[in-house]
Amino acid sequence: MFRSVSVWKVCVSAVVLGLTAGCGAGSGNNASPSPFEGSYSGSFTRNVTITGEPASQQGTESITVAQGGSITGTVTNATLGNSATITGTIAASGQLSGSVAYPLATYVLSGTLTKAAGNQLNGPLQVSLNGTNLGTETVTLTKQ
Repeated sequence: MFRSVSVWKVCVSAVVLGLTAGCGAGSGNNASPSPFEGSYSGSFTRNVTITGEPASQQGTESITVAQGGSITGTVTNATLGNSATITGTIAASGQLSGSVAYPLATYVLSGTLTKAAGNQLNGPLQVSLNGTNLGTETVTLTKQ
């Protein structure tokens, strides 16, 4: 009885390890490097309609785009005097999908960034909260 259970465990373990190794190897080798890979910093101007906040806001952003297109970074809103973290993804086409998490709310950013001369990322992004469009954010970020 113990011998058949042990053989069964070894067979199941071998199958699981084989599937895990196969999945991991395939997904990593097929990923193309993002044309936006690198670290960027710069400014933003936000024109939004948020109750109790100025319609026009300005600040700075610093982001890192990983090889696969994932984004992490920080935002400092000089108008409101607060900071946030930014996370998201950018496709090879420049299509960005992300979120900016401030202490009291997390806003969704979406739109297309373009890579301009001087290694700049530029573009207007839509800012929304809970599915409601609040306005736009224009970014100008330079690769470091």
